[in-house]
Amino acid sequence: MAQRQKISLVLADVDGTLVNEQKILTERAQKAVSALHAAGIRFAITSGRPPRGMAMLFEPLHLETPIAGFNGGLFVKPDLSIIEQKTVPADIAREANGAMMLSVKLKINAAPTGDVAMGVGVSTVPVTKLLKTGDVTLTVPLSCFANSQDLAKTPSVLRLATSGTLDISVYDVRLIETKTGAACPMD
Repeated sequence: MAQRQKISLVLADVDGTLVNEQKILTERAQKAVSALHAAGIRFAITSGRPPRGMAMLFEPLHLETPIAGFNGGLFVKPDLSIIEQKTVPADIAREANGAMMLSVKLKINAAPTGDVAMGVGVSTVPVTKLLKTGDVTLTVPLSCFANSQDLAKTPSVLRLATSGTLDISVYDVRLIETKTGAACPMD
């Protein structure tokens, strides 16, 4: 007869498991996690999200276990201090950056009233001439950003900044691989 083993940990994804389509933590999920804690079973979460994008779950779920963000690329404690991170070696990141493009799909609801720059981390690239009203895909070589070698190892925030006003909706942001490099846009 096989021995029954005690469950000591349950690991769950965030989107579609703990939070609904409106990105709200469900009462059902909270009760389930509370029941696990009451039974002495530890609970942990993992996601493709960055850890800060899961922080709203830490307190309601009483998390004490490591949190896996960026699909396991970054492990943090509930206080967001880093336990371990997986990064691409700098020489490989530099080589790959020449063939990687940052693609941003957006809808421009009204023409910008000032110059517009796309920023990643501490670096920006002017994109005013690439913008028109309507659906737009901005595609910029990753190597155009001064800190491109850091992007492979440091989670960064994409931002669009203007000296005037900008009315947009962002639909998709992704890195895409190309066969050949491309020139950086300049205003």
